Amino acid sequence: MKRGLDCAAHKHDSLVPLEDHHVHPLGYHGPDVKANKVRICANAHSDAHYMLELMLKKKAFDAREYGGGVRAIALRGYAAVMAYGESLVSE
Repeated sequence: MKRGLDCAAHKHDSLVPLEDHHVHPLGYHGPDVKANKVRICANAHSDAHYMLELMLKKKAFDAREYGGGVRAIALRGYAAVMAYGESLVSE
């Protein structure tokens, strides 16, 4: 696990563990390519997955509980999953 300041979701003043996050999750048929990955801290990684699951399950939640960077990443993931689903319907 790498450490750094370059979290795509949060600003950090000290080194934090960074993880690669698949914006379009592998579990939802996302590709394992560099263009589908962002480097984020562990907290953002957990929050992005949790928020995406809430959106996909159509559960009510307050998006303001998540930072703007986490919201943006989760929304990109949601759009990718929905586009993939639409592509299956149109085949």
